[in-house]
Amino acid sequence: MNHVDYWILITKTGDLGGGSPLQFFKCDGKVDDKDLELFINKLATPEAMYLADLGGSLPPRFFKSDGKVDGKDFALFLLCYKGLGP
Repeated sequence: MNHVDYWILITKTGDLGGGSPLQFFKCDGKVDDKDLELFINKLATPEAMYLADLGGSLPPRFFKSDGKVDGKDFALFLLCYKGLGP
């Protein structure tokens, strides 16, 4: 079976992008200040929102995406930022 016009992004959880100028999807294999800036500014780029939807439920759990980016996702992102994510 062939699929056209599809792509798969494989990256580290929390690695939202990078580069100069800073861009979503330009992943560099690190979770750092660039990713924090992108997470905070994710509302400016709705097409990249799913990158920041890291999980949901209570307590927050990775890979339980709920279709929104909120404090649960930020808590999970901070774990990645500290090197404690999956």
